[in-house]
Amino acid sequence: MGNLSSTGRTTDVDNFATKVDAVTDTTFGEVERWKSYDYVIIGGGTAGCVLASRLSEDPSVSVLLLEAGSTNEGHLLSRIPLGWGKIFKTSIDWNYKTTPQSTLNNREIYWPRGKILGGTSSINALVYHRCAPEDFDEWVEKGAKGWTYEAMKPYFERAENYTQHPSYSGVDSTQRGKGGQIHTTHRPIAPISQYFIDACKNAGIPESKDINTPSGTLGVTAFSATIDAKNERSSAATAYLTPSVRARENLTIATNVLVERIVFKPDANGIPKAVGVLLSRHPETSKKGGQNQDVKAKLEIYGVHARQEVLLCAGSVGTPQILMVSGVGDARHLEDVGVKVVKDLPMVGRNLQDHLATVIDWRTKGVPTWDYIRKPLNGLFAMVRWMVSGTGPMQSLVSQVGVFVRSDDERLPYTSPVSGPLPVTNHASGPRAPDLEIAFAPLLLIDNGFTEPPFEDQGFAAGPVLLKPESTGSIKLSGKSIHDKLIIDANYLASESDLNILIRGIRLVLNIAHTEPLKSVLDVRQSTDANDMFKMGNSDPQTVSDDDIKSWLRQNSNPVWHPTSTAKIGLNPQDSVVAPDLRVHGISGLRVIDASVFPSQMSGHPCAVVVAMAERASDMIKADLSAAV
Repeated sequence: MGNLSSTGRTTDVDNFATKVDAVTDTTFGEVERWKSYDYVIIGGGTAGCVLASRLSEDPSVSVLLLEAGSTNEGHLLSRIPLGWGKIFKTSIDWNYKTTPQSTLNNREIYWPRGKILGGTSSINALVYHRCAPEDFDEWVEKGAKGWTYEAMKPYFERAENYTQHPSYSGVDSTQRGKGGQIHTTHRPIAPISQYFIDACKNAGIPESKDINTPSGTLGVTAFSATIDAKNERSSAATAYLTPSVRARENLTIATNVLVERIVFKPDANGIPKAVGVLLSRHPETSKKGGQNQDVKAKLEIYGVHARQEVLLCAGSVGTPQILMVSGVGDARHLEDVGVKVVKDLPMVGRNLQDHLATVIDWRTKGVPTWDYIRKPLNGLFAMVRWMVSGTGPMQSLVSQVGVFVRSDDERLPYTSPVSGPLPVTNHASGPRAPDLEIAFAPLLLIDNGFTEPPFEDQGFAAGPVLLKPESTGSIKLSGKSIHDKLIIDANYLASESDLNILIRGIRLVLNIAHTEPLKSVLDVRQSTDANDMFKMGNSDPQTVSDDDIKSWLRQNSNPVWHPTSTAKIGLNPQDSVVAPDLRVHGISGLRVIDASVFPSQMSGHPCAVVVAMAERASDMIKADLSAAV
């Protein structure tokens, strides 16, 4: 069955694909003569790496993994846990931007996405979170039949290899995976992080030692981290594309190749069938991320044939883009940009949901924070210490502590004497599921880390994250080519309830900061400067007005970069894109496996969910292949 002439180390396009001369040919009658694979996986990100590894376990099955970015090997910053923020806007980041967001003072919002093997799991903040069990019950209610928490739990466990860290106790290891590919553990936290945990408990928020169990997510917790025994990042690439996997003769891994579009031919019943993929190789791919129209004239086009299925794993941005340029999407939109319609699916690119957050900074005194490594000699020592022994602050997370609460919890300090209760609609997936997170970092974070704080200052950052937004956005094409710029409209805070929940969240975090033992270490300095980066942190939670908080939110809110649901699962092709078996409605030979298929947003950090989904999808695909033989 497999084409065993390819190797897991092949990257030259002439070796694994067939040159296509007739770029304008829409029939590609010779597609079966192209170099062929049983499965062609588009996107070497979080899900793609899992699928490539699992499907190639059968030596009789050939697999081609296509990644637009580079290999993960040789990228030091990706390996260092605390090096996370230094990856932004580099060659391994797609560096997207939204349209100007009217509710956020018309700012274009930066969206990083991993352009590297492992995808965003190679550049994210390394938080391991299975999210609330009730999130999956909500999926089922929205049409994702079979995607229950009980169905997903074995795959969370199969994917994970949890190791108890000596600095952290209280985790029931029987509830965590052992022996899986993704290494997880807890990390030592900074002293200021423990102050924050204690302040949360004194403010009435219970502590949870582990939010990755069937008991759910509510409470304050030190995050689990995707970090391996060498104290390096454990991404989907390092975990699933190990040297032994890469050496498989039936697995071809191609980097720095851009998918132009999926090729369809009608099957015996006249239904469009995905039979192959057109791709290109050009120098600009590694820099422009498919957003540069000037390179189109230089392209050399290649084709590969998929004998069984094309598996689309390009993420919540790339997946709808590739579907649409291939002719799958809202027919009116496709016709407007000049794309020939293969299948009218109106929901492609719609229902975009993201987690919006606002970071607040506080100066501190008397308690060490990780800001000390911003001084050159301290930073150099911390880096050398990590490289030699894997220890020190560089082995830790940026976001060390999370607080998961419900915005309708009347026991928590969401209001003040100057403000009555604001109306909110709680969209939590169940009574034990949160709709609001407070994320905490033991260092100052100004403008997502792009602006350096004053050299002499130290402190911490914390802020609310809107987990279950009511507002939804969209992704659209500006032209018919994969190289044309995308139109990403997140539509943040279109709902008044979303805005009010974040206002409540700011009041909560201000009250936590003014609770002992944290209150005593705050270094509050009053300022009349309207642009003072510490203005909100210096505010009194009892007197700051809703209008002041709204103004802060509109100028300072940014996402935590968890876009989902742009090709969601459902039963009806009019309100969804894929069926519960992840096959695209009305098309054969094509499945989507990534966060774009989430029926609704998770109430937490989604990377572990994508890995578990890909694990389950690999079993589904294997079962279908066995049944067909």
